[in-house]
Amino acid sequence: MIPKFIYPLDKTIVWSTISGITILTNAYMLILICRKSKLWSSVNVILGSMFTAGVLFGSVYLLPRFAYGNLVAMGSYCHLLITFGQALSVIFMLHQCLICLDRYFGVLSPLKYRTFATSKIYFGFILITWLIAFLGASIPLMTFNPIVGTTCNMTTHNIEAETIFIFTLLGALFFIPLIVILITYAHIIYIFNHRDPLVIPVNQDGSTKLTFLQKNRKLVMNVAIITTVLIVMWCPYVTIVLIYRVKPVYSSLELTVINIVQYFAFSYPAVSPLLYAYNIKSLRREVIKDYRTCCCRRHRRIHTEFSLRQSNISNANPSMLSRKHHTAIE
Repeated sequence: MIPKFIYPLDKTIVWSTISGITILTNAYMLILICRKSKLWSSVNVILGSMFTAGVLFGSVYLLPRFAYGNLVAMGSYCHLLITFGQALSVIFMLHQCLICLDRYFGVLSPLKYRTFATSKIYFGFILITWLIAFLGASIPLMTFNPIVGTTCNMTTHNIEAETIFIFTLLGALFFIPLIVILITYAHIIYIFNHRDPLVIPVNQDGSTKLTFLQKNRKLVMNVAIITTVLIVMWCPYVTIVLIYRVKPVYSSLELTVINIVQYFAFSYPAVSPLLYAYNIKSLRREVIKDYRTCCCRRHRRIHTEFSLRQSNISNANPSMLSRKHHTAIE
């Protein structure tokens, strides 16, 4: 008989809640972008891809990996599940790096940006991002830890190779994009504060470029806030994962801290759509329109039901009065 490992009920409830919120928030924002032609911009193509990753992260990884928890019963699929989770985890940072570079080149060279930033080119970058993430996460399956048989083996005989892989994957696809984000945002802030000479105004009086910078200042800063949230939520967990590779034994207190940090990190895909919906003006406007439309429909339905009730009551009153009148005559 195959031994089972089932998560405790409290963890199942917590992970199910995180997974459900992740799926709902990302699915709503993805559908919103797809059905609103006003939102078909180049940067929203990146956001749509990120929200797609969020839906997959919640439904294909979090639910079976943590809410269900019985990896042994999944057989060889557990290897693919872990690979899938690693790929999607780095995809969030890679997409945030793409958004940061989009804002950077938009501020640095707006004329070239308007020519270069097309949906076709961005689809190409997104495809490359997904391929790099999944190919990188699939290295163990193709080298030192291939799928053998139909059983789920969570341990590997080549611990040294797995340690090198984890450090290489997170270093190349998490920390390098993080460094790129920090450098580009530092330069963007410098441009805003010092009007860097690399940004040459279109007109000699500088009015066109100043207007462009003013329009993009708030957008860049809002995206910077979201990026900061990503760094704060993911970096502690990634750091602990790296420490875990060189320190395999933990106390009960350290395990509790690891679980809390893991909850915090894996909640980011659920929170990020809400952050983008609030901080990005075009998204916020469409979300408010949807909310008002929903409220208006509900108000009209309630008003219609109330009117029908009033009409039924008014129609019933004359018949009741005539009945009372005939009864009095008799």
